[in-house]
Amino acid sequence: MHAWSARCAAPRAPDAPARRAHARVRRTAARQAAWLESEVAVKCPDVPLAVAWDLWTQRERIPNWMPWITSVTVDTEDERLSKWVLSTDSTPMKTVLDSLGQRLEYSWTARNLAAVPGQKIHWKSIDGLANKGAVRFYPEGEGCTLKMSIAYEVPDALTGMGPAVSPVLESIIEADLKRFDQYAQDIMAGRV
Repeated sequence: MHAWSARCAAPRAPDAPARRAHARVRRTAARQAAWLESEVAVKCPDVPLAVAWDLWTQRERIPNWMPWITSVTVDTEDERLSKWVLSTDSTPMKTVLDSLGQRLEYSWTARNLAAVPGQKIHWKSIDGLANKGAVRFYPEGEGCTLKMSIAYEVPDALTGMGPAVSPVLESIIEADLKRFDQYAQDIMAGRV
């Protein structure tokens, strides 16, 4: 269990309404791989920043609010590393993919980069599905605002569909962050 032991200098809150999102597809020069990038911010007015931070740093709990993440397993020898499995089986994309006779599942090992306690968690994959991202925490009254930015190398199965996938990815991330808000409130109320 992670404890909040010191108040950190607070980052500037995003100058946005409850939802701020954008996505783009870009190609890297080195490999000509397509990357899908999204950023979404959601207010959690009833979740103190310390609680949000504590829950996000317990990576094994993430599938509780991100159902498309099937599992997260932290490496017992190096806690900076974790094995992630993503499946479309429990996402809004499931119906569409089922109709096309497709099922997508990807895995990767992520390395947590140096965190800024109470402000930022970020990672980068070191094998499997290439991705990187961050969750930023902003105090807001008695609660907080979470901003998640994520970039994935577009898998071959989705190449050419990047622009169409962007709005779906953003809606999934927004729904995940809203589920986090509810999950955190349930934890604080002792319902979970």
